[in-house]
Amino acid sequence: MITIYLDWPARELSPNARVHFRARAEFVKLHRILARLATLQYQGWTSQRIYMAIVFHPPDRLHRDMDNAYSMCKAYQDGIFDALGMNDSRIKAVELRWGDVRPGGMVQVTLMEDKP
Repeated sequence: MITIYLDWPARELSPNARVHFRARAEFVKLHRILARLATLQYQGWTSQRIYMAIVFHPPDRLHRDMDNAYSMCKAYQDGIFDALGMNDSRIKAVELRWGDVRPGGMVQVTLMEDKP
């Protein structure tokens, strides 16, 4: 089991954001790199069946949609699996939860080999 802590994603990554595709691509690239760097320490970890749990710790008490929060983290997911040298198609199930409000926000991603 590995756990990765990442910053709250930029609002430009929201599916509801009205951002030019080139500007959005820069944010996707940046977040993918950040996730990859945060995951490099786990480079040898491997599994055929991966269960992923994501806990969203928002930066404030504003109402947010769970689906949009997960969509904003797609670049993070890709960066994590880039660092592990695996394809994210190995993910068999994803559990999404809201955590406590944290200043600046945070996303906690846990990858497990067996279903919890």
